[in-house]
Amino acid sequence: MAKKKLLLDFLLDYVRDSKLRCKVLKAEQTGLRQYGLDAPQRVALLSLDKARITDKILQEIGVNLDALREEIWGGGTVTIGGITAALAVASAYSEGRIHVRIVKPDQLRLGRTETIHIRGQGFDKTPKVQFQHDASGSAIDGRVTKVTCDVDVHQTLTVRVKLDQAGPWTVAAKNTAGEAWNVLDQKKVTVA
Repeated sequence: MAKKKLLLDFLLDYVRDSKLRCKVLKAEQTGLRQYGLDAPQRVALLSLDKARITDKILQEIGVNLDALREEIWGGGTVTIGGITAALAVASAYSEGRIHVRIVKPDQLRLGRTETIHIRGQGFDKTPKVQFQHDASGSAIDGRVTKVTCDVDVHQTLTVRVKLDQAGPWTVAAKNTAGEAWNVLDQKKVTVA
């Protein structure tokens, strides 16, 4: 079975390939169908509705911008240089700084080795992850087994860890040995 064509691929090819442009401009529906776009993709394109086309592209690549915006900023506004704007126009991350956005699962079992996924930004290829027990202050290093760069501006760390005390633990991360642990995002796991 042939792989489904993405609307984003079509738009890139359309911009780069004058023969494709001519074919589509001669007979829009036929050209789009022959390219391999399905009916919903063709309808979105032919509507010339920017929001509809953008929504279709984001749907195809698996990005929910509303959920992503809420996950990153939690809503609200930001003021930069005396200008206040919705956080949606701000950068998704502060360059050069690790951000821990989500930790799943956030409920772990005492004394059991668990796999957790940490989503965020700013990680290099070999980040370090540490779990810091809120009450005792003890720290346990997690073992990062995988780092992926996701299509929705996040990176995902797969981490194995065995925590030895019940209660809340703060998740900290850093890229290099000399760097301070980033605990600013205050993401936690709870061990029971």
